Amino acid sequence: MKRLLTWGFLCFGWCLLLARPVTADSLKLMLAGELKDSARAELLFELGIASVDSDVQTVLDCASQLKSLSERGSHSRAEMWSMNLISLYFRQLGDPASSLYFAELAVQEAEENGDLALISWAERQLAMAYVRAGEPETARIYLESSLQKVLVLGGSIPSRTFADFAQFSLRTGDTLRAEQLYLQAIDTANVYDPDANKYNLANLGHLYKESGRINEAIAVLNQSLEILQKENNLGGLTFVHAILGGCYNDLGEHRRALYHHLTSLQSARQQRSFNTTRLATYDVSQDYRYLQQYDSALYFSDLYIQLSDSFHTALLDNRITEIQVQNERDREEERADMASEIDHLEEDNRKNLILAGLAIGFLLAAGLMIFVSFRSRSNRRRNQQLELEVQARTQDLRATNLKLSQEIAERRRSESELSTLVYRSSHDIHGPLKSIQGLLYISRAEVEQEGSKLKEYMDLMARKVNQLDSVLSHLVEHISVTEKELIPESVPVAELWEVLRKDAENYPGFELQLEDRTEGSIRTDRAACLYILRSLLHNSFVFRNPDMATSNCRVEVKNGAAGYTVEVEDNGLGMEEEVRERAGEMFFRGTLNSEGSGLGLFIVGKILRRMDGSLSIESEVGKGTRVTIQMPHL
Repeated sequence: MKRLLTWGFLCFGWCLLLARPVTADSLKLMLAGELKDSARAELLFELGIASVDSDVQTVLDCASQLKSLSERGSHSRAEMWSMNLISLYFRQLGDPASSLYFAELAVQEAEENGDLALISWAERQLAMAYVRAGEPETARIYLESSLQKVLVLGGSIPSRTFADFAQFSLRTGDTLRAEQLYLQAIDTANVYDPDANKYNLANLGHLYKESGRINEAIAVLNQSLEILQKENNLGGLTFVHAILGGCYNDLGEHRRALYHHLTSLQSARQQRSFNTTRLATYDVSQDYRYLQQYDSALYFSDLYIQLSDSFHTALLDNRITEIQVQNERDREEERADMASEIDHLEEDNRKNLILAGLAIGFLLAAGLMIFVSFRSRSNRRRNQQLELEVQARTQDLRATNLKLSQEIAERRRSESELSTLVYRSSHDIHGPLKSIQGLLYISRAEVEQEGSKLKEYMDLMARKVNQLDSVLSHLVEHISVTEKELIPESVPVAELWEVLRKDAENYPGFELQLEDRTEGSIRTDRAACLYILRSLLHNSFVFRNPDMATSNCRVEVKNGAAGYTVEVEDNGLGMEEEVRERAGEMFFRGTLNSEGSGLGLFIVGKILRRMDGSLSIESEVGKGTRVTIQMPHL
């Protein structure tokens, strides 16, 4: 009877897995019954595996409960299963090093258990962890070891190993080998469990599509679709319909592609997979664009943008929440350790007092009074010492909390700047492209008309393309200059002047005066220093005074006590006070007529902050601007 109840609870748990997405609440419901530890361990492991792509917190909960069962000695495989789930948890968080560490622990546990099937399974998981860690050769060793073991075991197990080996071959670029392995996996599964081929067929179809064998891909994917529809496997249906949509788009059958992409979107929404829904929305918008149904295409494009913004915001919020939760756990553990230490000390004091009391019973009354007085003073000193230790620990905790708060604030600021950069850059790129499209449309209409303004339109398009190129160049420079490591070296000033003179040759009516007051070279990062000087020279030319026949710019570099001082002075338009205060902000342009990206001074300031340098601006409208830079010796 107990065995029947156990299998009943297992079947009930699987029904819940198929009926709705796995969450922490569903875990509690399924384990609320009176299950034996062995059945509970198996259900926890299956639930954790099913939750990897949808709810990583449930994966962690299952691993924790399996760890508890292992410590009680309730199940021989619980420890290995726990290590594997933790490895998958870190894989989903994008931490390949931690994932690899726990996968190796799982293999060690499986080898101690001595079960050949268990060892083979753990080695496959470890091989996948090595693939994601960028060590394909080590991954190949473990996959071949796993394959040798499952071939000895026989049955349906080799099918899964063939499929994993095929995925590895795809990652290493060996598509022919991957195709052979997928076919072996399909043939093996057809003998023992044909329904297990749903993913093998889907992956093989995807391989055919990427290889350009579209008709073969459609045939294989339709076979996979029959199995997935029978099981109502939402994740698999989403994946296969998406690939079929891509196949029909390659064949030019966009209406059939739209049908499959809409079905993929519907399955993703039923699965409640946020990121998959976002990607399916993009596919549908592209199908409507191919069919020239632009209203529908625009609707789904806007929806895709909204989902993308929400997705990145959710990732940031989840990461901040994880940091805060971990910090709180660390503080709780420290407080618990401190309380335990105080309890131990108090227990020692009580034992000492009891022993002292037994000894005092054999002493004279006078000696008793003296001894009690001595012990009292000793206890007071010890309590005072403990209070001082508690105060010191409290101050350390406060300092740690302050440091963590500052790190979180700095990370939020950096991520906010990154989000602003991506949003504004995409907007700046989108505008010129739309303008070019419109001008091209007008140009085509007027090519054969008399009095055509085609040259004027082409000039406008050239300006827009140059504007777009400036934005993209600044984005590339922002990544290459601000993210790479600074490399100190001795840079001859003459080489810097040669670069500036070549830039000035492209600026008509512009005179450049260069003054070197150093010993001939400066110790700094060559690329970063050149970027700063060229950006300031470019700004002097852009904001020159058009009423002057000749504009000039003076660049001077000289030694200082703590580093180098660079002055860039021009006789240009100058800046008003409110413009000068905002100079250096991301995407801020000095005038409405400026066609720059608004990133030049922002990147200069960011480079100087990395160097521990500084920048100051003096300017007067109509007279010019002087920029003074302090750079330390690197």
